[in-house]
Amino acid sequence: MKRQHPIAYLRYTTMNVWLLLFPLMRALINALTVPEFSFSNWLYSWVTRAYIDLIFLALIFGTAFLRWMSVKYEFRENCFYYKGGVLFKLEFAMPYSIISSVTSKRILWARPTKAVSVYIDSPTRSPINKKNDSDVYIITDLDTLEDIFKKLPEKTSKAKAVYVSPKRDLLLFSFVFSSTLSGVIFFAALIVQGGRMVRTQLEERFFSTVEDVTELVNHALPEVTPAAVAISLIIAAGWLYSFLNNLVRHLRFKIQRCGNNIIVENGFFSKWKYYISLDKINYADIRQSLLMKLFKVMSVHISCSGYGNSKNEIPVLVPVTTRGRVESSLKMLLPRFSLKEPEIKPRFKYKWKYLGIPIFLILLVFALAYAAVWFFPDWYSFIAFLLIMLELPLIYLLLVKFISLYTSGVSFSKDTICLKYCKFTQFHDVTIPLSRVAITKISQTILQKRNGSCDFTVYPNNESTKKHRVKGLPMDKLTELM
Repeated sequence: MKRQHPIAYLRYTTMNVWLLLFPLMRALINALTVPEFSFSNWLYSWVTRAYIDLIFLALIFGTAFLRWMSVKYEFRENCFYYKGGVLFKLEFAMPYSIISSVTSKRILWARPTKAVSVYIDSPTRSPINKKNDSDVYIITDLDTLEDIFKKLPEKTSKAKAVYVSPKRDLLLFSFVFSSTLSGVIFFAALIVQGGRMVRTQLEERFFSTVEDVTELVNHALPEVTPAAVAISLIIAAGWLYSFLNNLVRHLRFKIQRCGNNIIVENGFFSKWKYYISLDKINYADIRQSLLMKLFKVMSVHISCSGYGNSKNEIPVLVPVTTRGRVESSLKMLLPRFSLKEPEIKPRFKYKWKYLGIPIFLILLVFALAYAAVWFFPDWYSFIAFLLIMLELPLIYLLLVKFISLYTSGVSFSKDTICLKYCKFTQFHDVTIPLSRVAITKISQTILQKRNGSCDFTVYPNNESTKKHRVKGLPMDKLTELM
């Protein structure tokens, strides 16, 4: 049996351990100022100032070494075997036939050591990791990585179909799916968890930038406040970080189909490679925003245990491109997952199922603003501005739901179920093979019983609960078609 790559030792030291290095470095620098400087005096002064931090460091690194030593694994003829644990011993075997995906990740700084992070996943829950984590996570070398790839079932050496995403599609994909929130969280963590000296410099640099931008903007918009500029800079910086992270993460995006496996490769600095079993794909999801719908472009995502489950990962199969290219790509890569127009659509008389909540929220915000002006007339300008800022996204949501009323629906074929629906502001066109369907459900509220409509929900066979629901379908047609 083998042990992990030596660099895996760092994995078992928690990320917070690096925060201890800042007080250690401060104590080290302060120890240099002792009178009658000598190495023994300096060492004694440093140890007496930082002995508690040193004890904690020794405990952390000692525990990490024991955990690294306890983990052993082996790629046997028919299964992957794992053995680990310091206080509580754990052994399990994973047959190759149940593996849904294998992910290899070569981080930029670890590439000279030839260390590779390997994630092995199946549709079942892991006995050693948390929910949505991979069943197996080991750090090994390139030679061991090839061993498991050779043992994957129904793998051929020749690619049957290859799709390489153009750079302009990757730019559009990164633009559309960038999350401002994740970028803002990154900058907040950088400022909060940085060392005292570094944090002070970051804060000073940020406030200096806010003052400069405020002075510049005030020439055009005299009433702009520093607080508004600061919020705008945080949002812009957060989105830019997410955009660049997505772009670098998905550069050199290539997909190929080899036998019964899909191979996905991407990454510019760090390299990612995924092996996905076609039989273990739960569903294909074609996503569009309203803007993407207007420009007739779309993105294809898939649900498969182990693919796109990690933080900041997107389970994309085909980045943003035209409908024609999506259809041709699906025929090559996923022949079972084809686009199909809905056979059953919502009727217009069921419109309140789609438009009711947006209209209610629009009227509620207007009523609250009217009441606020009644009680605080001196704040009229601010309340009017706030009203406009709140109503704009609600009007956008109403427009999305109105379009969803005419585009949603369900269709059935011999071996698949196709559902078109809108969740919040995102349009979904989902194709689920019948072999991957766990539950189908038809539900009615009291009002729906009166007008003859219903909601249709499908739960795919997945390790985490994920449902797809189409609202406001005619009950008689749905039951007849099913």
